Amino acid sequence: MAIFLLIVLTGVYFIRPYEWVPGLVGLPLFLMVILPCLVVSAEAWTRRLQSRSLRDYPISSCVLCLLIIYSLSDFLHNGSLANTQGYVISCIIYFLIVGIVDSRKKLNAFLYGLGASLFAVGLLCYLVYVGMISIDTGYTVTADNLDWTARHAGRAASISSNFDPNDTSAIIVVGILIALHYATSARWWAVRLISLAAIVVEARVLQLTDSRGGFLALVVGIAIYVWLRWGKKGLLWSAWLVPLALAYVATKRMTGIHESLGHGDTGESRMQFWTAGIVFLKENPLLGIGPGRFVERVGKVAHNSYVQVFAELGFVGGALFLGAFAYGLITFYRRARMRTLTSPNEVGESELIEIGESKLNDLGETEANEFSGSEWDPIFCLVAAILAAYCTSILTLSQQFAPHTYIILAIPTAAAIIYDMPNVLPGSTLAVRAGGIAVAFVLFVHFGTRYLLGW
Repeated sequence: MAIFLLIVLTGVYFIRPYEWVPGLVGLPLFLMVILPCLVVSAEAWTRRLQSRSLRDYPISSCVLCLLIIYSLSDFLHNGSLANTQGYVISCIIYFLIVGIVDSRKKLNAFLYGLGASLFAVGLLCYLVYVGMISIDTGYTVTADNLDWTARHAGRAASISSNFDPNDTSAIIVVGILIALHYATSARWWAVRLISLAAIVVEARVLQLTDSRGGFLALVVGIAIYVWLRWGKKGLLWSAWLVPLALAYVATKRMTGIHESLGHGDTGESRMQFWTAGIVFLKENPLLGIGPGRFVERVGKVAHNSYVQVFAELGFVGGALFLGAFAYGLITFYRRARMRTLTSPNEVGESELIEIGESKLNDLGETEANEFSGSEWDPIFCLVAAILAAYCTSILTLSQQFAPHTYIILAIPTAAAIIYDMPNVLPGSTLAVRAGGIAVAFVLFVHFGTRYLLGW
């Protein structure tokens, strides 16, 4: 029941029918779904708030600590917790996912639901674009301003945000990766055909966004997925197959990344925003300038989620946000290297899939046999690819506190729980490493933008 409500909640969040379906307009559908979900799964998500779970899975610790920093900064700088309400929703969705999705079967079901929701969003977006359906949203969808998806996918519980085609591309890329996974691994041919259809539609929507960041995220996501799932052999095959597919999606603007640094282009203005973010961090390194203050001071978002968190929440908040993504990436990379360096003959019975003996009971005989070789579970490959692609996307857009960012962060945490991958490092070690990564990132942005702006 809980996983069903969670999938429905995800669909309601992304598709948002209560904003454009005549009979549902104004209906608090999101609230009507999330409240029963919280009640039904109360034991599951509260368990993930316990100290042992937070210690074992540091991404959860980062999300919870970030809420404390966010609330404190919001109250001190804005005199209220009005902005904090939006982030609370993101935290609730995050802990619902990591609490409810506690087996491979549930993870598979959740990814099915997420992929279906994103396919529906992409399909609706495309149908509006070609004029097959009409939705009175108060703005026009064109090839130059394809923001129907983002405007409907990025708000929850009446919390409004600003979106552009880059935001659309970020979630569409996730949809493409999920569809690619099921097109190559689903047992039923009907699912494979639907997944192929989803790839075609979502690739067209991505093309219409004309987003360089989205295209780069797609390249990164596909490369990670192919490498983890099929190893070097997969990379060799994809070296000539993938470029053919990407050539269909790519527009002149997408492939002209070097041109973005030209005078008057978006790349130049964004680097100026990033420079402003570092200046704001210097202004108040402890708690930043306050949530929402970047837009007030500059007139635009930073177009870099990491930079905007550093600017608005200070060094500690920025380190927590960056550390959550960095920990997920590093953990999955190390585990991938362990499996890549292990041949089938070297895999002992006790090392089967490395998920722990207790977890093997959740798998059927056929599924367990799939993990006796040196390859990863395909779902694990998909999770790693989604995380890497989204990390790339938010380098050029500001969605640092949006619920879908924490949906993405919850997926690797749930996978780590399912595959029995708890943290084994002391908290002090993690804090030092997160601080080091944060310092390196700030210095890189500071000196990198100065060099490129003067180049």
